[in-house]
Amino acid sequence: MKIGKVILYIVGFLLVLAASFYALHYFYIIDISERLSVIPVLGEKIGDSTQNPLQKLQEENDILKQDLEENRNRLSAVEAELEKSNQLQLQYEESESNYKEEIIQLNQQLADVLSQEPSKDYKKIAGYYAEMKTQDAADLIAALSDENAVDILQSMQTDVSAPILSKMPREKAVKITQMMLVNSSN
Repeated sequence: MKIGKVILYIVGFLLVLAASFYALHYFYIIDISERLSVIPVLGEKIGDSTQNPLQKLQEENDILKQDLEENRNRLSAVEAELEKSNQLQLQYEESESNYKEEIIQLNQQLADVLSQEPSKDYKKIAGYYAEMKTQDAADLIAALSDENAVDILQSMQTDVSAPILSKMPREKAVKITQMMLVNSSN
């Protein structure tokens, strides 16, 4: 019986010793993974499953650094794409302003051409009406569209157009006079 008690005490002591080493290792007070890694079966299980918190943090830090580098690369690509888009937008805006300027110039040229050619025709026609009797000229001009009548009368000298205008029907003469006032203000 004495031998059984001694064996029991030794086994108990070894269990307490193993539990205390495990607890010290578990709370990272001591690192026994290096020593246990040389033991064939035990070293594989403990060496792989236990890591120093510093090692874990370093691994996490390395992963975060890789993620940061990937995000920086993506950000650079997005910034390059944004810069390209901004340049295209500036080109489009410049082209648009050039086209607007060209349209303005063409409209001005068109207005110049339109204002020059009809005035020659209106002056020529106004000369015909100036040679007619006042009442005949008034009747013929009153039959024209208001715009044409205004252009013909404005092409005449005042001393010729005034008697013709006075011989026209009153409503037509008022309307033409108003249109002449609008044209002269432009």
